[in-house]
Amino acid sequence: MLVEVNLLPEKPGKNYTSILYVGGFVFLVILAIASTFLYQRHISSEIEEIKQEAYDVQMEAAIVTQELTGFEFSNLDQIEQAVVLLESHIIPASLVVNFLVSQLPERGFISSFSYTQPEDVHFDVSFDRLEEIAQYHEALESSELVDAVRLSIIDAHEMMDDEEYEIDFDEVKSRYIASFDLLLDREYAQSLGENQ
Repeated sequence: MLVEVNLLPEKPGKNYTSILYVGGFVFLVILAIASTFLYQRHISSEIEEIKQEAYDVQMEAAIVTQELTGFEFSNLDQIEQAVVLLESHIIPASLVVNFLVSQLPERGFISSFSYTQPEDVHFDVSFDRLEEIAQYHEALESSELVDAVRLSIIDAHEMMDDEEYEIDFDEVKSRYIASFDLLLDREYAQSLGENQ
């Protein structure tokens, strides 16, 4: 049997690691470019959808504006009638406050005032004596401007002596806060407002 002897030096094996590295790098670059391209297409399609939605909203707004403008011009008489009706229900606050202040005693004052309805008024008044509350209540009841008066709360507040003000606190030792609710006569108030 023959034995073969190879006297040539053994060839070194090929090193494939550098090829694998280069191939992996090229694959990652291609993957990054492809994903960037796909993401850009996705963003572009979303932008187009948003532009279309904005255009649709603008068209709807233009249609609504056109309808409202047409409504305003076609119903101008109805709007004028509504304004006249609204003005007929309003009682000027200045008229009411002037009347309420004119009925106050010398040292009385209104601390709060508010409309609760077009003809209903709630206000708080500060007085020196209880008798003044009764007199004020009587003056309001006898007025033609007021249909009904309700005195809801009377609260007493002690006063402190203060030398800074020249008030004789021996006569007045407390202040009284009274809360009133009025129902006003709208027709009479409007006739007063027209006379001013």
